[in-house]
Amino acid sequence: MLHVQSSSSVKLVNDFNHQGLCCIYTNADSFMNKLDEFKTRFLCDAKTPDIIAITEVVPKNMRYILTKAELNLNGYELFPSNFPGKAKRGIIVYIKNSINATEVDIDSEFEESVWIKIPLLGHDNLLYGCIYKSPSSDESKHKALNDLLNKASNLGHNFTHILINGDFNFPDIDWENWTAKNETSTEFIECLRENFLHQMVAKPTRIRINQEPSILDLIIVNDLNNIANIEHLDPLGASDHCVLKYDYMCYFKYTECAIERLNYYKADYVALRQELNIDWEKELEHKNTNDMLKAFMDKFNQAVSKHVPKSRPKNSKGNTTLSKETLSSVRRKHRLWERYMEKKSEESHREFCKARNKV
Repeated sequence: MLHVQSSSSVKLVNDFNHQGLCCIYTNADSFMNKLDEFKTRFLCDAKTPDIIAITEVVPKNMRYILTKAELNLNGYELFPSNFPGKAKRGIIVYIKNSINATEVDIDSEFEESVWIKIPLLGHDNLLYGCIYKSPSSDESKHKALNDLLNKASNLGHNFTHILINGDFNFPDIDWENWTAKNETSTEFIECLRENFLHQMVAKPTRIRINQEPSILDLIIVNDLNNIANIEHLDPLGASDHCVLKYDYMCYFKYTECAIERLNYYKADYVALRQELNIDWEKELEHKNTNDMLKAFMDKFNQAVSKHVPKSRPKNSKGNTTLSKETLSSVRRKHRLWERYMEKKSEESHREFCKARNKV
């Protein structure tokens, strides 16, 4: 099926039915400083993740306000929350352009969350959410979080599937037995039970030497059969939170796009200048600002379509700006993380930290 978007681009669209969304979530503790490592680890393979969710995007002591353009990833649409912001650390969710995702607004006093609608096959829809709860949250924030989950669950008439991940910071909850040591955590557990939600992470996601490992990062679903292949990968940079990689099993429509772009390197600029050699004072006479802009752009686009050829960009997957030495260091860091997870010794932790700091 062929869709002509404009004189400057042509999109070739093929629709496929896919089973399973590949998802990645992590608390990055300043994602901007770890963006190159993330691209190298997760965006250079043939199969890239369909959904990427990051909490604590902004550094604690940021000297300037980040713009969305600084965090754009090719092939993904960016859904930010509290971003850019002065007081909050920020959440961002990347969804592949080939997935027809739209943001969902849930009225809640709990601020740090992102909600997205992903159409599935038939009349099914997935409500995807990413949440960050600060460890310093007071009682009002905990109540607001439970209220948010209640509201999300009550959207069931519009959403057949629910998937929520994020950093919830409930270190005292024993998820094997679904018990907690304090009332606030117990109320959170009861909120999940009342809404028939399941928490799927069974192994610690935050690990520091000389501290009790804890499950802070959660994957919550309304159907436990939808989650498969949960992996705990080594943290990004110096973060102490694992990267969670998992598959969400569902059928959805995947649109493969190839866009032809204007190739200005091969443009005929002599002919373009001649085409635009117009008496602009006469052309724009007696027009207001908007009409002048429209008249200019119409002429300009006509000339560009004639004298600037189009080309289809090559697939850039696998390209990276990092040196071979850095790439080797990233791989060594991953191997030492696996060894540390196996041995849990101070020596293996020191070796991992050395490799992490080198990266």
